[in-house]
Amino acid sequence: MEYTEQQEKQAAEYRLPYHYFATFDPLQNTFSSFRRLSFAVYYAVTAKIVFDCLKERRSETWLDVGCGDGALISGLDRFLPDVLKSGIDYDPRSIELARLINPSWNFSVADITAQSLEPANAYDVVTLIEVFEHIPPTEGQAFLKALGSKVNKGGYILITVPHINQRMPAKHYRHFTTETLKAEILDALPDFAIESIHGFGEKNLWERVVKGLFNTKAVYLELPVLNKLRLKAQLKALPVREERCQQLIAILKKDSSC
Repeated sequence: MEYTEQQEKQAAEYRLPYHYFATFDPLQNTFSSFRRLSFAVYYAVTAKIVFDCLKERRSETWLDVGCGDGALISGLDRFLPDVLKSGIDYDPRSIELARLINPSWNFSVADITAQSLEPANAYDVVTLIEVFEHIPPTEGQAFLKALGSKVNKGGYILITVPHINQRMPAKHYRHFTTETLKAEILDALPDFAIESIHGFGEKNLWERVVKGLFNTKAVYLELPVLNKLRLKAQLKALPVREERCQQLIAILKKDSSC
């Protein structure tokens, strides 16, 4: 597979399994990071949302598309012992890391639009976590259609993307608003209903304090009590208003008759 310039930039980041530098506990609502990671608290919110989605729907199978180094599956595994988990990514380096860290789990190199995956249509929940912004816009519709084909009847897709409120790095093609994300979904997935779509990840007072005092170029200080307060504030703010959010989440349900 040939990479675009944006995809090359993302692939280059997998010199280290950097997602594993942040950990989370969706039962205790805590998180920690082992190096300066600006996304750590938002990653913990995402993990909590995915965990709740799987638990509330009593899901038995989960496919994480664009799983990268497999950190999300790895981090949630002990909290979801009865869920059969699989991860795929088009980048061999990221999957190599996922397999190296988790040798007994099912991680595969795959282009979801170019090949069938086995088992076909066998997943109760398919997640696409901070991945759609890495897909060229001209391929977005085909990608979402392929994603939908991997979901059981009555199953779910969970998508998170960065909002346009967030500065766009060179490795992304685009960021979204509620309306632009909804339009993509409705055009590509007519056999899915949008259960919810809303913002999360708020740049609130806690985040400004952390960035200004404890997470600067000169100082990095990890405070568990502060992290717990930060995550509590993020979860309490859900759903975050469009003008204040950093990310969007959409939960889609497939028609049971399809």
